[in-house]
Amino acid sequence: MMLHEKILNVKQKIKKKINDGNIYSYLKESWQLSWPMLAIMFFEFAISMTDIYVAGRLNKEVQAAVGIATQVYFFFIMIGYAITTGTVSIVSRLFSTDEPLKFKQAIFTSVVSACVLGIVASVGGFFFSKSLLEFMNAPPEIAVYAEPLLEIYAIGLFCHLIYVTLNGILRSCRMMKLVMKIVFLSAILNIGLNILFVFYTPLGFRGLALSTTVAIMISFILSSKKVYNMLEKTYSFSFSLLKSILKVGWPSAIIASSWQLASVLIYTIIASLPDSAEVIAATTSVATALTDNTSTVTSILSDNLTSVATTISDNATSVVNTVSNNTATIAAAAYATGLRIESAIYLPAFAFNMANVTIMGNLMGRKMYEEAYKGVLTTAFISVIINIILAVIVLLNAETLASMLSKEEAVVDEIILYLYISMIAEPFIALNLAVAGGLTGAGDTRATMLYSVITVWIFRIPIAYFFGIVLQYGSVGIWFGLTIGFFVQAILTFRRLRSRKWIKEIL
Repeated sequence: MMLHEKILNVKQKIKKKINDGNIYSYLKESWQLSWPMLAIMFFEFAISMTDIYVAGRLNKEVQAAVGIATQVYFFFIMIGYAITTGTVSIVSRLFSTDEPLKFKQAIFTSVVSACVLGIVASVGGFFFSKSLLEFMNAPPEIAVYAEPLLEIYAIGLFCHLIYVTLNGILRSCRMMKLVMKIVFLSAILNIGLNILFVFYTPLGFRGLALSTTVAIMISFILSSKKVYNMLEKTYSFSFSLLKSILKVGWPSAIIASSWQLASVLIYTIIASLPDSAEVIAATTSVATALTDNTSTVTSILSDNLTSVATTISDNATSVVNTVSNNTATIAAAAYATGLRIESAIYLPAFAFNMANVTIMGNLMGRKMYEEAYKGVLTTAFISVIINIILAVIVLLNAETLASMLSKEEAVVDEIILYLYISMIAEPFIALNLAVAGGLTGAGDTRATMLYSVITVWIFRIPIAYFFGIVLQYGSVGIWFGLTIGFFVQAILTFRRLRSRKWIKEIL
């Protein structure tokens, strides 16, 4: 047999195996659900990048404040994930079954529950934001900007929590394109109002939060109208369905809240960086020594040396005062900005995560368990490949990206350092997110909760604190510590998927 015939024969065998395994159908299914979500993630990314860019045009304190305020804001948003995650899992299953009444009951039950949680989150966000900032040990020069931002964010928390649930309902019913259009409109409004409020009104930096609040309210109204029509005047609340929703959702809420609390603590760790204090102590000691020895030197040489030594001492003290508390501010600003850049890489991963929730939920509803497993694996493979490519692109353009988002050289250098370290974990983050989405769609959220808690509280936070503060490696130690946990989580989550222990009934 000729070489080209052998090659042709191998190709035919490979094609047959692919067709027999329905790989094409899995790829098609995954892509149809993922590309609108990818667009949605891009719009969300554009919003966050605009926030951090505009803040960076003001000063590093505002830039750091935006990062901190956003973490606190989304800590309250996480309360709604108990409803949203459970809703997506339950509604996506009911959508593929012949139970219209139960389907509408699930929608109404989830929306009413989200309203109640929205009130709790909005009130809590308004009255406890300042306490959270104090708990985070936010530097005064950052807290003065973060507090007004949080007060404005809190006003929109009620609408935001309900909007997240409405968004989940629409995604469960495969209305990805509609969700994409609503988010696109929200992004345009947010970005436009952002620039308008900050640079062309007396609001200044407060416009960063107000633009987000206005855009969310508009999205909430548009989504509410569509979901209201889906109910077809079926306003029936079901406690049994609420129990099913919370059974699936509460572990996801713990996961989300855990990550957000960890993000808050990361800023606390950053605020505890010892570098500046040590530099101050060492430099002041040198300056004092110069001054104390001046009298001895002048008796040998000249009285003029006294003024010279005094000048050196004064200048050293001035430099020290300038550096004081600057390390934490620079690191906080760099972390906030680095996360925004990193979020660009998360776009496909989160898109495939949400697609897998729907894919798994729909197929589980039809009891097609093996097809669900293969569909999740296919999506995860695509997600990892895309994330590797994006991580390489970011690494090659780290300096350019950092310079675009900050005008201060020290912050730019720290952003580049953060990106070089964090990119190592990107393929593992993509794998974990895609597989976790599938497990969530299957209702197997307790396992993912356990793995997330282990990752955050046994690996990421303790190691970041130990390397950064205890061993005094500074920000480098913190960035490495935050990266390590992702490897463990990806391995645990993937093993859970392969075990097929998620095959169970939850309705």
